[in-house]
Amino acid sequence: MPDSFTYHVAWSEEDQKFVGTCDGFPFLSHLSSSPEAALRGIRASVADVVAKMRQKDRTRSRRGFMCMADFAHELGVRMDPPQGVPVFPSEHDCLALRPCSRSCGILEVEVRVRRVVSFGD
Repeated sequence: MPDSFTYHVAWSEEDQKFVGTCDGFPFLSHLSSSPEAALRGIRASVADVVAKMRQKDRTRSRRGFMCMADFAHELGVRMDPPQGVPVFPSEHDCLALRPCSRSCGILEVEVRVRRVVSFGD
């Protein structure tokens, strides 16, 4: 499978094996006794992750909390945008990191990802 990722293979003194890594997926690596096998392994791991990300009809959702002012900005109602429009994992986090939410209110929201349409270049 051709891709546009940059791969690296290096010797690991700690593991006494070659380790294959990919710039686009810093959490992945593959250990092997030969550099060729390390490269094949990391490429296969990346291909597997990309294939899983591209699966169709997989709806993923995450519940979160937003300051109502941030939500209004996200809808295009406000003209003075805050620094990013965060969705917090809890009401407590929203109150702690967005003190204005005490006066403007907090909304519980659900963020959905239907499918990955494009990944990388």
